[in-house]
Amino acid sequence: MRAVLSDRYRRLDNFDRPRGVLPILQQLPEVRFESVELTETKMYLKCITPRLKYEMAPGDVVQAGVVISNSEVGQGTLSVQPLLFRLVCSNGLIAADRSLRKTHVGRALGGEDERIRVYQDDTLRADDKAFFLKVRDVVQAAVSEATFRQTAQKMQKTLNIPLVGDPVKTVEVLAQRYTLNDTERAGVLRHLIAEGQLSGYGLVNAVTHYSRGRGLRPRDGV
Repeated sequence: MRAVLSDRYRRLDNFDRPRGVLPILQQLPEVRFESVELTETKMYLKCITPRLKYEMAPGDVVQAGVVISNSEVGQGTLSVQPLLFRLVCSNGLIAADRSLRKTHVGRALGGEDERIRVYQDDTLRADDKAFFLKVRDVVQAAVSEATFRQTAQKMQKTLNIPLVGDPVKTVEVLAQRYTLNDTERAGVLRHLIAEGQLSGYGLVNAVTHYSRGRGLRPRDGV
């Protein structure tokens, strides 16, 4: 037994998800699976297509990609997140505002004493089919020329946002906003100072650089 979950939990098994997503990913031009991981609680797929590139700054190039994650034991949602993959340090910048998430909501509603069957099996199957049509659209949009360029240009603007004042205080504010512990806060500060890029862009990359080095998951980055 891997998990004990309530009757409101919607099973979205890791085995079933790749069967629905992989055909979509395999259609991407020159697709490269940057990482594939299955842990006791989560599944991760990170795919990159080198066909789309954008130079953020001289020598600093990003490529289009997508991150897909799921937890079949109640430790997270099924999510699809567009990615800007930075070649210079293999960091991944997730475009959270263009992400798609699906919670594991099941068929029963109500309290312990009022089990009400709401969603029948054919309804759930239809909902799954509709969701994977959305997955297809999000993946295709993530690697479209227009969407990728728009996302990259939005991130590029952070190059012109200087970090004024004490960088330690800046990282402390970031840690409070994103609930980073002391070790994570220190790691982000260390990478920010090492990179020597005291801007909004440098701060974002310090977070993702630390996340990659510590093996943290996409939800822990930016």
